[in-house]
Amino acid sequence: MPNVIPYLLLILCIVPVLIWLLCHTRQFHTIALYFSFVGMIYIFEFFIIVILDAYEYAPGIFPNRYKDNMVGAVVSNFIAVPIIATLIGTLQLRSRWIVIFACLFGAIEWGFLRLGVYVHHWWTIGYTVVSLLFFFWLTRMWMRQVQAGNAVLRYVTYFTYVFCLTDTLVFAFILFGLRQFASGLYDHNDRDDVFVTVLYAFAKAAVIVNATYWTRKARWISIGLAMALILASQIFLIRFGILHVYISYGLYYSIYVPCCAMVFWLSFRALHALRHPGRLRLGASVRNS
Repeated sequence: MPNVIPYLLLILCIVPVLIWLLCHTRQFHTIALYFSFVGMIYIFEFFIIVILDAYEYAPGIFPNRYKDNMVGAVVSNFIAVPIIATLIGTLQLRSRWIVIFACLFGAIEWGFLRLGVYVHHWWTIGYTVVSLLFFFWLTRMWMRQVQAGNAVLRYVTYFTYVFCLTDTLVFAFILFGLRQFASGLYDHNDRDDVFVTVLYAFAKAAVIVNATYWTRKARWISIGLAMALILASQIFLIRFGILHVYISYGLYYSIYVPCCAMVFWLSFRALHALRHPGRLRLGASVRNS
């Protein structure tokens, strides 16, 4: 059996849960929280996978092992775990459901290990179950506090939401071979690329968040300055040999700039939804946030 089959089966089992949840709530607020939880997981996995090399996914999609590992991580980090976390938070499921889902993921991990599509380096199933027990409890509390208007958690939610967008975007650039970061911190080029990519995505998220969250009257000026800073950072990194672009610069920026514009637009929608829970339904337009 191809290694990718268990990953596809997991996707087919989990994605309908998100579809049902969005149909049930019909609010962009749900999507905002979902992507925010993805961003939280990205930060966790940055330390666990990239820095500490705790485990390795092997879906067998790319011949390059490190890229294959990152693609496998997407199934867990972008799909499976955050969807269940959003389900628990949105429906405010009781603690027994948190235990059930954490143990279920532990069982899935055991199955992936047995099938040889996932490898532990120093991680254990016990670590997974304990981590998910905490994370699912956190997301349940987090959802409640954000909806109650907690300003600090709302800002952090917005930050991790935008980080999810920026990190997913730059990761797509890695997969399509459009560019590569090279800092020299790691001997393995792909690991070095992913390491710098996450740091750059985090910095870019900080620029976007602080250009949109704190400003209202002069927002378009701050957005213009933020976009100029992001593009200037690209030019700086290229100039000093940290960022290598493998297509023409004209084509690269014709892809990159619209993607950045899309990130800003999605950020506005999330910001409005977080400030006014229940007002912005899926498909609605944003006027003022």
